[in-house]
Amino acid sequence: MEKEDKRAEGRDESKRRRAESQWIVAARPLCHLQYPVAYLSRLQRILPAAR
Repeated sequence: MEKEDKRAEGRDESKRRRAESQWIVAARPLCHLQYPVAYLSRLQRILPAAR
Protein backbone atom coordinates (compact mmCIF):
# COMPACT_ATOMS: atom_id res chain seq x y z
CA MET A 1 0.00 0.00 0.00
CA GLU A 2 2.79 2.39 0.88
CA LYS A 3 4.54 1.78 -2.45
CA GLU A 4 1.41 2.86 -4.34
CA ASP A 5 1.26 6.08 -2.33
CA LYS A 6 4.88 6.84 -3.16
CA ARG A 7 4.28 6.17 -6.84
CA ALA A 8 1.25 8.48 -6.92
CA GLU A 9 3.26 11.12 -5.08
CA GLY A 10 6.03 10.96 -7.68
CA ARG A 11 3.50 11.22 -10.48
CA ASP A 12 1.94 14.33 -8.92
CA GLU A 13 5.40 15.82 -8.48
CA SER A 14 6.31 15.33 -12.15
CA LYS A 15 2.94 16.77 -13.21
CA ARG A 16 3.56 19.81 -11.03
CA ARG A 17 7.06 20.26 -12.44
CA ARG A 18 5.74 20.06 -15.98
CA ALA A 19 3.05 22.64 -15.20
CA GLU A 20 5.68 24.96 -13.72
CA SER A 21 7.91 24.69 -16.78
CA GLN A 22 4.91 25.39 -19.05
CA TRP A 23 4.14 28.47 -16.95
CA ILE A 24 7.73 29.67 -17.33
CA VAL A 25 7.50 29.24 -21.10
CA ALA A 26 4.18 31.13 -21.13
CA ALA A 27 5.44 33.89 -18.84
CA ARG A 28 8.57 34.61 -20.87
CA PRO A 29 6.80 36.34 -23.81
CA LEU A 30 4.59 38.21 -21.32
CA CYS A 31 7.71 39.75 -19.80
CA HIS A 32 8.82 40.85 -23.26
CA LEU A 33 5.44 42.44 -23.87
CA GLN A 34 5.75 44.37 -20.63
CA TYR A 35 9.33 45.45 -21.32
CA PRO A 36 9.69 45.48 -25.12
CA VAL A 37 12.44 48.11 -25.10
CA ALA A 38 14.76 46.05 -22.91
CA TYR A 39 14.00 42.96 -24.97
CA LEU A 40 14.63 44.69 -28.29
CA SER A 41 17.86 46.29 -27.12
CA ARG A 42 19.04 42.87 -25.97
CA LEU A 43 18.21 41.44 -29.40
CA GLN A 44 20.14 44.24 -31.07
CA ARG A 45 23.16 43.49 -28.90
CA ILE A 46 22.96 39.83 -29.95
CA LEU A 47 22.17 40.54 -33.62
CA PRO A 48 23.57 43.99 -34.48
CA ALA A 49 22.99 43.31 -38.20
CA ALA A 50 19.23 43.04 -37.60
CA ARG A 51 18.89 46.81 -37.17
